[in-house]
Amino acid sequence: MRSEKKYLITEVEGHLKKSDYVYLADYDKMTVENVAALRKKLTAEGAEFHVVKNSSLRVAAKGLALPDLEPWLKGQTAVIVGGQNPTGVAKSSAIISRRQRRSPSRAACSRRTPSMPP
Repeated sequence: MRSEKKYLITEVEGHLKKSDYVYLADYDKMTVENVAALRKKLTAEGAEFHVVKNSSLRVAAKGLALPDLEPWLKGQTAVIVGGQNPTGVAKSSAIISRRQRRSPSRAACSRRTPSMPP
């Protein structure tokens, strides 16, 4: 594996280790303003929004023994991690998605099991 790919995978692993959960988000068609507003709300919750490559996320999740995320790794993907209040983080994400009239969330995953949003 090339050193650039190893670096990206290590970076994604670092993001995933920041919390016991991860939200996968579809950021396609999100404007810069939407992303900035989402990051601001997430920062208030102690969480972070990171754009990641699906292939790097796939390898990193497998290396950390997370549940299989493959069904949700399509298109443009970002991860939302961190913070001690997963519910507050989800609400922050929902506020932005309502403004966009679409749901950016694809799936949520704890260390134990993935789930699709309603």
